[in-house]
Amino acid sequence: MTKVAFGKIDYPFTKTNLVKVLDEGKSKNEANVSDEMIANWCYEFYLAYNEYDDAQGDLFPAELAKKVALDVSSQWEADVGNTNGRVLTSDQYAMWIDELGVNNA
Repeated sequence: MTKVAFGKIDYPFTKTNLVKVLDEGKSKNEANVSDEMIANWCYEFYLAYNEYDDAQGDLFPAELAKKVALDVSSQWEADVGNTNGRVLTSDQYAMWIDELGVNNA
């Protein structure tokens, strides 16, 4: 599959989709989107998420979802300025999924 480097992830801002986006990043070589697109979606999630509009609102706490989304976005911002050109790793995505308490094997 071809990884899309530019554009926007067009998923509604739900907890289920947060996990789906993080899992996409964890897939790395098989991922269809770039780390930057994931970070941008996570930042938009952080700003726009409303637990009352989310049918899966009880999946994990809203505060945790927003914290993880902001962590992803912040880590991308920190890494993009890194002179070594480091990008987000599969292990980082796995850690964020684990933090949400979701078994996404």
